[in-house]
Amino acid sequence: MPKDEAGRGRLRRYSRSRAGNVDMSQLPINELTLHRWIRTHYYPDLRLHGSQYSSYDAWSYEFRIQVELKVRATHYDELILEKLKYDSLIRLADMNNLRPVYICATPRGVWEFNLRTIPLNWVIMDNLPKTTYWDANAPIAKTVALLPISEARRLGEASSARQGGVMYANR
Repeated sequence: MPKDEAGRGRLRRYSRSRAGNVDMSQLPINELTLHRWIRTHYYPDLRLHGSQYSSYDAWSYEFRIQVELKVRATHYDELILEKLKYDSLIRLADMNNLRPVYICATPRGVWEFNLRTIPLNWVIMDNLPKTTYWDANAPIAKTVALLPISEARRLGEASSARQGGVMYANR
């Protein structure tokens, strides 16, 4: 299981600090506020699916993207993407002729991954929570890919604000 900077393997409360050009106290703390923040600054037509049990969270027809949103309480240099989520997102993006995108917020920023351009290596990780938070969840094994943030576009930097689709040449 990935460890946070202090070597702990469990999630901590979302911290508030400053990093780069982003005021971290203004960053989203759940998927709904992440959606609102992204819609305000990047993808004005980003629409939520409406069901918490959907295999994707949002889409934009203007920018031709199907999006999975995630908020992590701890920053890691490699962010986890579950294979089941990935497979569903890819299938739906293909059906709708959209690009699959994974957007993950951590205490150090918001990271956007174009899943068509990142090579993925799938591994089985033991002792992961069944859901995002540990509350009353027995750890289980999951097939996941670790996405290095170096492969992502960092949202919230002054140079990328209001440039929705920077990673996507063919809107």
